[in-house]
Amino acid sequence: MNPIVTDAKQFTFRSYTFDRATGAVTLTYAIADEEFVERVVFPIPSTGIPEGIDEALDRALFAMHLIAGVSYYKAKLPPEIVVESGSLTNDQAEFWNKLYTLGLGEFFYRNELDFRGYVKFPVTETPSSSPLVRGRDSGSGDVPPPYQGGARGGLVPIGGGKDSLVAIEMLDAANIPFDLVMFGNHARIRDVASEVGKPLLSIARTIDPKLIELNKAGAWNGHVPITAYVGIASVITAMLHGRKDVIFANERSANSGNAEFEGVMINHQYSKSLEAERDLQSYLASFVSPDIRLFSVLRPLSELDIARRFAQNGKYFGVFSSCNKNYKQGGVPSVTRWCGKCPKCAFVFVMLGAFIPRRRMVEMFGEDLLMRDDLLSMYKDLTGYGAMKPFECVGEFEEVIAAFALIHGRGEYDDSPIMRWFVNDVMNTRRDIDALIDRVLAVSSEHAMPEEYAQLVYASR
Repeated sequence: MNPIVTDAKQFTFRSYTFDRATGAVTLTYAIADEEFVERVVFPIPSTGIPEGIDEALDRALFAMHLIAGVSYYKAKLPPEIVVESGSLTNDQAEFWNKLYTLGLGEFFYRNELDFRGYVKFPVTETPSSSPLVRGRDSGSGDVPPPYQGGARGGLVPIGGGKDSLVAIEMLDAANIPFDLVMFGNHARIRDVASEVGKPLLSIARTIDPKLIELNKAGAWNGHVPITAYVGIASVITAMLHGRKDVIFANERSANSGNAEFEGVMINHQYSKSLEAERDLQSYLASFVSPDIRLFSVLRPLSELDIARRFAQNGKYFGVFSSCNKNYKQGGVPSVTRWCGKCPKCAFVFVMLGAFIPRRRMVEMFGEDLLMRDDLLSMYKDLTGYGAMKPFECVGEFEEVIAAFALIHGRGEYDDSPIMRWFVNDVMNTRRDIDALIDRVLAVSSEHAMPEEYAQLVYASR
């Protein structure tokens, strides 16, 4: 790893503004003297913004200003961070130091940058004026006021893949009221949401074009903790629409990292992990409002169990897609649902193939990914018999091995070169396959959701 060397000395969180009539938020940053402006537009209820939420809303907007800055900060990695839009207690600064450091872990790792102890948010003493609540400190350490809103039920961020759909069906079966929320304007997600049939709220985001030009010119670029951004933006949407809960569908394998560097686990899915979820919950309760809840309802479940539940339902086979090449900026799908070349496609094919007949799998994906010799090295990586776990939203090695074993048990893929490799190099060398499958499908007790939601998971085993 190399030390971070940059000609940019300072990154500044300059200001954020909110237009109550249109829902438009302007987030302003600066690297040295170059200014960047990101714009986000939230859906506003037809009845207007609820009464009594202004201070909690402003605190959430301040948090969004800080999380959205990560995309601009990483381009130059200035050693000094300045926050002009609010003030931070020591606890707040430590939260953002950790989220930036571990949330950018893959970015640092891929760019071979030694990030240990590098990110330092300032602990500030002088209160700043807030755009919404003039004269108050939007980042103060005082106990935040109650959020005057929050009907039963909540918002479910929907991404177009199987996990959020399993969560949606679980909540619907329990008669818990909820709306859907999407981040961006992706056509594929709209198609899936239309199939769900629930009200859909859309958060529009426009990145400053100057950042895109910087990246094209060779600025540092890479993975950011986008789930944290989506979470905070969804909290703001929940406040605006009188909802209490933001209900994610993050599974337990998001806790598992990809590689270790100097004692630090690099995790592509860090901002989806239980650790990050608990940290964000604590931040929201302490510095935004104790009355807004964010959690994952699928945390006790493995990816394999989620795939089993999705396969049993069968409702969304024709519209869902987990291939991330569908969800690039701009909203236009770049592939026909599945590219068939990435670790995510390979992973989901095996997960679902454990429970769905081969013919139907080929119909969904357009081809049989277990007949592809060129994907062998990728499947080795996914099972832990290759170089390393891919930097993608994929499950643990044992989950993939268990899925392969279940597929093999049906005898449908005897002609598959990938399956022949699995049987010879993996299955024939292990004597714990049955126990492994049971272990992977077992429901964990580790989660951070309210008890009334936890009961939904345990009741649906």
